[in-house]
Amino acid sequence: MQVANLIGLDPGIVDTGAVWVSLDGKEKTLHANSKVWRNVTKKAKLGIEVNQQFLDELSWYVEYATTVGVPTFVFIEGYRNRGRNPQQDQKMTTLVQAIHKTLSGSVIVDNTGVKNVVTDATLSLLEMDHWDIPTHHSDIKSAARILLKGAYQHEELNSLVADLVLDRLTEKQWTLTKSLAH
Repeated sequence: MQVANLIGLDPGIVDTGAVWVSLDGKEKTLHANSKVWRNVTKKAKLGIEVNQQFLDELSWYVEYATTVGVPTFVFIEGYRNRGRNPQQDQKMTTLVQAIHKTLSGSVIVDNTGVKNVVTDATLSLLEMDHWDIPTHHSDIKSAARILLKGAYQHEELNSLVADLVLDRLTEKQWTLTKSLAH
């Protein structure tokens, strides 16, 4: 696989961050796009409700990122209940499930040890360590980590990302660009 669209999502109660990467190993280009949604959950009579407009916009974002004939992979950061704040656990679990249900074919990625697997040095090398949108918990940077961890766990994507990293380390030219979704 030489060309792919990768989307990483970091669901959050305050901010939900997304990073979409269009990766082309033939042309040696990586274009990254980021988006943030704010306050996408609320307490409802029977539990937690995820904002339908957010889910619609997220579906549109993924559809927009999908190029005909180019495989698209969506990776969602998983959430583990910590038991310290049951309301937060319920909101996060509901949010992750709603996103996963909305985006068919998406993969939930365990975030355990993600900072050791996708290091700050790797994010810096790929120019995905700083983003122009401030968020509550570096949600866009976390979305980029999840995107890369998901790619590492997929055999063909791993090879494509490994080629990108190796080329960047040996100073072979890749064009890296960023934009913000509106």
